[in-house]
Amino acid sequence: MNPTKVKAWVQGPRGGRYYITETGEKKYGKEALEAAKAEDATPPSKDPLALMKQAKSKPDTQALVTKALTAGGFTFDAINNHFPTTGYVVSAHPEREEVHKGAELSEQKLQSYIDKNLEFIEENPGAHLGGWYDVEADKWYLDVSHVTQDATEARETAAKYNQEAFFDLGKKETVLVKSKEQRRIE
Repeated sequence: MNPTKVKAWVQGPRGGRYYITETGEKKYGKEALEAAKAEDATPPSKDPLALMKQAKSKPDTQALVTKALTAGGFTFDAINNHFPTTGYVVSAHPEREEVHKGAELSEQKLQSYIDKNLEFIEENPGAHLGGWYDVEADKWYLDVSHVTQDATEARETAAKYNQEAFFDLGKKETVLVKSKEQRRIE
């Protein structure tokens, strides 16, 4: 019997583990364990970073653009594949920021940004993909952000890294940290 080759192990949303074959099929339960034994493979750890790297998964760019355009921005946890709903989002990596003039955010622009920054996000626990539209400046800001539960910490981090604002996920509000005169409106 020729066993199916395992392409990647994946942690499911409810904690179960399965594998993806070289042909793209998902295999679960006993079948997955038998294939692992046949290949002398080790089932995956529960470490989300290791699982993401192993599966080489990428965020769904179309879903992120849709969220960005309908909500005016997004914060996405690419490691755990979800949008956080509480806390304060702030960018602490100004060297990773991209600014795009205009109200439209294309999938191509976002995919390019993801391609340049996904490895950095994978290697930095707590890092998220982020984007927000500044109506006053007519600009999209794409950045690598972090979520904290402390508004004071978010404000201090934003000031330290010369950021325009941070975002309150609970209130769904942008909190400006600079006066209008200090902002980068062109």
